[in-house]
Amino acid sequence: MIVDEPTNIEDVPIVGEEVNNNNNNNNNNEDNTIGNITNEEGDENNSSVNNNNNSDNNDNNSNNGSGVRSRFNKKDDVTSESSDDQISSQQNNNNTSNNNNNNNSSNNNKNVPVPKLVKMVVSSDSESDLNSNKNNSNPNALIGVCTDGTRFPLPYTKNPLTLHPISEWTFFDYAKNASLASLIFLLFNLPGWFFIAWFIFWRFMYNIGLGLLLRYQSNTTFITKFVKTWSNPSHTLYPHLKQFCTSGMGSDYDFDNTPAEYNAWLAFRHIVDIVLANDLVTYVVFALAYYEIPKDVGFSIIPIYLLGVFLCAFTFWAKTDAYRVVKDFAWYWGDFFFLVDQKLTFDRVFSISPHPMYTIGYTFYYGASLITQSYTVLYVSLFAHFCQLIFLVLVEDPHIQKTYPEIVEDPHITREKVKTYFGHDLVVVKNFQFLRAADLFTLLIVIYTLALNLLSLPTWFYIVQAIFWRCVLSFGLGWILRLQSNQQWWTNKYQSVLGKDKFISFENWKSIYNLCLIMAHISFTSCFFKYVQIDFNFFGSIFWRQILGLMLILINLWSSFSTFEVLGEFGWFYGDFFIEDIPSNLYYTGIYRFLNNPDSVTGFAGFYGLSLIAGSFPLFALSIFSQVANFLFIKFVEKPHMKRLYGSKVRSQSGIAKGIQEIVNELTETSPPIQKLVTKTRNLTERVEKRVSDRINSFVDELQKHGIPLSTEQFEILKTLKEKYNNNNSSTNVSDNNNSSGNNNNSNNNHNNNNTTNNKKSKKI
Repeated sequence: MIVDEPTNIEDVPIVGEEVNNNNNNNNNNEDNTIGNITNEEGDENNSSVNNNNNSDNNDNNSNNGSGVRSRFNKKDDVTSESSDDQISSQQNNNNTSNNNNNNNSSNNNKNVPVPKLVKMVVSSDSESDLNSNKNNSNPNALIGVCTDGTRFPLPYTKNPLTLHPISEWTFFDYAKNASLASLIFLLFNLPGWFFIAWFIFWRFMYNIGLGLLLRYQSNTTFITKFVKTWSNPSHTLYPHLKQFCTSGMGSDYDFDNTPAEYNAWLAFRHIVDIVLANDLVTYVVFALAYYEIPKDVGFSIIPIYLLGVFLCAFTFWAKTDAYRVVKDFAWYWGDFFFLVDQKLTFDRVFSISPHPMYTIGYTFYYGASLITQSYTVLYVSLFAHFCQLIFLVLVEDPHIQKTYPEIVEDPHITREKVKTYFGHDLVVVKNFQFLRAADLFTLLIVIYTLALNLLSLPTWFYIVQAIFWRCVLSFGLGWILRLQSNQQWWTNKYQSVLGKDKFISFENWKSIYNLCLIMAHISFTSCFFKYVQIDFNFFGSIFWRQILGLMLILINLWSSFSTFEVLGEFGWFYGDFFIEDIPSNLYYTGIYRFLNNPDSVTGFAGFYGLSLIAGSFPLFALSIFSQVANFLFIKFVEKPHMKRLYGSKVRSQSGIAKGIQEIVNELTETSPPIQKLVTKTRNLTERVEKRVSDRINSFVDELQKHGIPLSTEQFEILKTLKEKYNNNNSSTNVSDNNNSSGNNNNSNNNHNNNNTTNNKKSKKI
């Protein structure tokens, strides 16, 4: 997990300040910022930091209206402090003047440096739909921020995921819904390649067509420039552009008084609606074209259908839940045109998966593959999903890194005291140098191990070799790290025996750890080559298994790269075991937003992927052994050390677990059948615990009655179990009593709450 030092809150650049000197008076009242995207969990873990800075933040907020100031940290998910108020009354009074002077200010600012835009604020409160009113009377309307700092209220836009009456349809609504005409192709006896080509065409229109538009817009803002040119009333295309943008908009939208950035986004939005609708409909048509009603319906097909339907329903939930957070602005890539000063909570679906719109948002592809039971649908779905991920890597990620200023490298590593410990170190195969003896030694051992695969040695030899290196990595080096954590054993040995300082000891540790890490994976791969038999029958059951294995390997690679991106060399080599200058704060960013220890979860997906490809049970058992060994390493080495260094800042629940818990709690509260099931399960658990408690009590009493001696450890274990279950039973009884009396005390509680509120107010006064 990434660690960071608090940054001076005054160093954050301010967005919303007009660069034009003619607008300085307005800007003195509008000192606002758009804060970093923040993790709610990170706020909880760093409450101590927030408490220390509360007084400073209050001073800043009082001096700068409702301006939101934040600290820059690692990308994806950071901790920041923000005020609850977004828009002050002074800002609302100045919106009209800013909009009227938009063209003049943009022309005057051409040669003036523009302040960099920063990320949207994330608060602990869910983002409400502030654009619910179609007029501009809502004082809490979302505020857009242009690249020159111009601020403007966002007009109302229709929700793309809801159905609207036909009477409200515009030309673009008809064009979007015309995509349903593709269903007519199912009535004709067309070849299968036609449906594939028709879907691939619209998939390329999405990933290549929209991708190029967005990439050029990100680099050159060419769409905005065209709209600015055509927005001149004297231009021949002005009336057509105005009609194009105003289509479907309400009375709160004025084309001439709205910044060109927003008008460009509206024009792009209409194109996106048509492309996305056709992309979805053509895929459904393609899947239906390859669906065949099974001739022999048995019980084995029911779970397949249920899983397919579940994946499709899960995709619908993931998309709608993501839209609940990002709204129209991010749904239509609004930050390629302008930014929005708003507060967001990236919870639920955003806590389960990174980029849920592009990852779990496409699980319906695989649900359709299961329902149709067609390898053709599966392979086309894999290709389409791969194209979407390429779109993410080549278009969205570069724009995110450029638009939202972030610290790409762990700021703690950039400190001089820490930086001296690192310098082009060998990380797996990265930074390999022939001039370093440790690198050459690692290369020779790897070549020697791979050469053993050319010999006809018994299979058990390779299994023993893999077990040996796993034990060395998890147990041998784990024992060294435990001693180093408790008494600096490794560093002291180098100083007392070899007369070397702590820098030399850490250099040797890095070389040994990197060698053992490589050998643990190389030895496992050697076992894989002894068991694997590749089947190139693309429409056989074995090839399906191999495709799934390949996907697990890719997940493992992504996990490893993401882990190193967050940890850096400092965390990769367990620097906080050796370096005294450790970070004061603990942040969960990147892949650590979702998993507390990704190297022990997704970091072993490749092992199981190789086991699936080989179809070998011994290899699968070896994968389980490797993961269990790593789990023990984390439990007895990493966790105690982290607790010792960071205390309560260490997160006990991962982001995925918290997101799932939030979803389950919401379902339990809103669904009576699920609530009834949970109640029955809780009652059953309580009865079991009561029986176990009674058995333990009777067992202990029986031992004492017969005078059977117990060792100290046995007595402590039985005593702990007895106290545990007695406490559980007592707490259960107390909660039941509270629940039974809760309804009788509602009026008293409300009365007491009112009195408490009045007392607090009087104390404040």
